[in-house]
Amino acid sequence: FNSTPKMAATVGVIGAIANTLRLELVDYNVMPAGAAAFLGALTAGILASFVRDRLGYPRISLTVPAIVIMVPG
Repeated sequence: FNSTPKMAATVGVIGAIANTLRLELVDYNVMPAGAAAFLGALTAGILASFVRDRLGYPRISLTVPAIVIMVPG
């Protein structure tokens, strides 16, 4: 809502990585959807922690938009 374009792009990259991981794990029948969503969300959180340390953005502002795409319905 009130973020810079650089922050929005960073969140987009984090979300793209985490959600692609989730989708691939489900599509290739590696694990059930719930476990894949957990790993995708964990990946988003870990990436957000690294970005927070380097760029100083709040971690919650990086994780929520990246993970909300994984919520069904």
